[in-house]
Amino acid sequence: MDIRGILTELVAGAIVERFGDKVPREEALKASMVEMPRELAHGDLASSACLKLARQIKMAPVKAATEIAPLVKAACDERINGYVDSVEVVPPGFMNFHLGRPFLVGVIREIAAGGYGRSDIGHGTRFNVEFVSANPTGPLTVAHGRQAAVGDMLANILGYTGFDVQREYYLNDTGRQIKMLGASVYHYYAAEAGASVAMPEDGYQGDYISDIGRALFEKEGKALLSLDQKEAVWRAGVFAGDVILEGIKVDLDAFRVTFDEYFSQKAFEASGAVDRLMERMKADGLVYEKEGAWWLKASEYGDQEDRVVIRSDGTYTYRTPDIAYLENKYERGFNRAVLMVGPDHHGHIITMEAAMRALGHRADAFKGLIVQFCSLWRGSEKLKMSTRAGQFVTLREVFEEVGIDATRYFFAARKTDSPLDFDLELAKKQSMDNPVYYIQYMSARLSGILEKAAADERFAGEFSDGLYLSEDADLLALGEEEDVILRFLLQLPVTMEKAAESLEPHRLCAYLYDLAGLFHTYYAKCWFVSDDTRLSKARLYFASALKALVREMLALIGVSAPEKMYLPAAEEEAS
Repeated sequence: MDIRGILTELVAGAIVERFGDKVPREEALKASMVEMPRELAHGDLASSACLKLARQIKMAPVKAATEIAPLVKAACDERINGYVDSVEVVPPGFMNFHLGRPFLVGVIREIAAGGYGRSDIGHGTRFNVEFVSANPTGPLTVAHGRQAAVGDMLANILGYTGFDVQREYYLNDTGRQIKMLGASVYHYYAAEAGASVAMPEDGYQGDYISDIGRALFEKEGKALLSLDQKEAVWRAGVFAGDVILEGIKVDLDAFRVTFDEYFSQKAFEASGAVDRLMERMKADGLVYEKEGAWWLKASEYGDQEDRVVIRSDGTYTYRTPDIAYLENKYERGFNRAVLMVGPDHHGHIITMEAAMRALGHRADAFKGLIVQFCSLWRGSEKLKMSTRAGQFVTLREVFEEVGIDATRYFFAARKTDSPLDFDLELAKKQSMDNPVYYIQYMSARLSGILEKAAADERFAGEFSDGLYLSEDADLLALGEEEDVILRFLLQLPVTMEKAAESLEPHRLCAYLYDLAGLFHTYYAKCWFVSDDTRLSKARLYFASALKALVREMLALIGVSAPEKMYLPAAEEEAS
């Protein structure tokens, strides 16, 4: 049930009934939005309608709310009887709603049915989410891994809230980096073939480059030595790019990340799309010629200055294909697009946003998300990483050491624009100090409760797929102990909507961590199975609904929900 929507309508109706001569219904609806208060002590839901409309109705907010509240409560009793216990007026003019037990019981059954927290705020809007997009010049690093975890989780949340999402990987398979990759690999290939070719300055280093050179020799023998070196280097680059991309796909698949589209830059540029867009921008007056070069009027659309898109020698700058590629997303039918990049691309993102506005797209049609760097620590020791020198820690090395669950959670749990310190030792720790373990242990405890109860003859015949969701369970038997968790569960739909609207998936990680804290406290003081069969059935139903919810939310993060986990006896007793 959309309780916020219903209460918003009822508040608006009461305002129109009392102040209809001053406030039209459309304005009343806009002002009456019912929200979650920041503190649970302020009620389950609240409306600030009288504060927003005080000047218009020419009455003090508290006085207006005092006159409105009885009308709202009467409307609640008529339409959703028993769901609202009281409507409280508090200074400076809020109306706080305290929900009744019948409604809270209904929330448990809604959770048990699955899909709790889903919404249709996206209205089927086609949303392109581009992330990782690592150049096929080396294995995925921890920086790529953070983007992979965050991007996949964001796409999951957007899909959960009604958007039509496509995950896209922009494959930079052309340009200088591919030529440099080919020259680097050709150096090692030639050595295997008994020839000497210098390693280019700033060439790619690392064992993986020499391994690819050796593999190229095993495939081609000495055949490339008879070719023009430029042709040989190009072939080496294509071969190396294919090998590396395949390795990237394998690592992403192992990391539980899949893409709907690998979009080739080389094929896109060969299609003439960049040329066509430049001609269009010239015709529309979005670019101008100066000193032989063509400049985008970026400063008119939010950038700090105008930007060169065509150099005086007629070649495109690095940003030009990117503008065309973003425009292509809208040509393919996407309404919105998000791009995840590293912090060194901040200026580029501003230019891309300006370019999209210049091309006539809404301000929210394109959003660039900066994903800050990740530093790896082993306890108090910071690990050194340098990709150009080949001394880097790969994503695979991290998730093979600490596990995929911990890696995904640690990468996704912080806001993207905050630097991340990833402690490998903490991530491996089987302790309540480890946040992902802390959350997963909630799932394990719920599984243990239900497994034990399934052996009790009073309930055994009513279990299905490890869950007790019997219609015989009288959920009104639940009391204040469950209320704390139930009232917190009311915040989940709002959390999901805000995570989607703000493109901040870390909100779900924080929510689950807080939910785990409430549950572990509840677990320590309540018996789920006791001589009180009525209460036991209600709590087993509650535990089953909660288990299903936790499993579904963890799946959105890309983390498993274990049935069994180990915790040292001292910690188990303390918790």
